[in-house]
This record gives sequence, C-alpha cells and structure tokens, in this order.
Amino acid sequence: MQTENGGSLDLEDWQRQVLGDYFAGAREVLVLLPKGNGKTTLFAALALYHLLTVPDAKCYIAAASRDQASLMYDHAKGFVRRTPGLEDRLSVKAGYREIRRRDELGFIKVLASDADTADGVGPTLALVDELHRHKTPHLYQVFRDGLGKRGGQFATISMAGDHDDTPL
Repeated sequence: MQTENGGSLDLEDWQRQVLGDYFAGAREVLVLLPKGNGKTTLFAALALYHLLTVPDAKCYIAAASRDQASLMYDHAKGFVRRTPGLEDRLSVKAGYREIRRRDELGFIKVLASDADTADGVGPTLALVDELHRHKTPHLYQVFRDGLGKRGGQFATISMAGDHDDTPL
C-alpha cells in the first residue's frame, strides 16, 4: 500500500506482532501504545486487507466520536486512492463513510459510538479506536456479542492504560 509520502507501508516489529495475533486467529486483540506510533494507519491497512480477503466482509470502525472513527476511515480511503489497482477493486462512498468492494460482497463502515446504532451488527472484523474515551462499554459489548455469528474478530487500540473511568 502507498503511504502519503509515496512509499510503501513498511511494518515495524510491534506491528508484525499485533498482526501476528490477528492472523493466528485471536478473537480479540488489544493494543495499548502511546500516541504517534501508527496504530490508526496499521488498522486502516488491516481493514482493507480484511475487506479484500474475507468473503462478505463486514468491517466496522468505531470510536468515541464519529470524527475520531473517521480518521481510520480516512487513512483507508487514502490507501485506496494512492495504491495502484485498489480503486479498481474498491469503491469509496464518501458521503456514507463506507468503502465497498466493487462486487458489493463486503464493506468497511464507520459507526457512531452510540451502541443503539449498532444493534444487530455481525462483524467479521470490528475495529475500535481509543476505547478509553468511550463513555460506556455498551458498543464494545454489542460488537463482542455479534462476533460469534460469523466467527468475527475484534481489535481495539488505545493510548491509555486501564482505570476505573473507562471500559478498559
């Protein structure tokens, strides 16, 4: 995938370790790292890989705010636009904050953090950005409950540790 500076996405050791857990089939992956380590970019690339390789992929991106979730979506959208061949296979639905396969057999979609908007989802991959900022654990629980329907996976990224004021 093409990065903003025109180079290819080269993974660091910690990124390989995180992805190793995903590719080993871990149902849940939690990444706690300080700001500025490329967590959002890595998970945007993972969302695109998932969309391209999982039949009827249903990948949801969520964060405490829709704007925060849109950051990961924007990284994915940028990869699609900059990487030769991806626009032939994927369609960016900007007004809907979705990326779809052109054959309509899968999508990446941004959801608001309000758990009421996520009822009934059965993700093949749920990506939650900055879980420590969520006011309640409800969205996390809705995603977890929906994983079993399709053998889905869940990845959470955060720059904060655990404490009593957050779902972490």
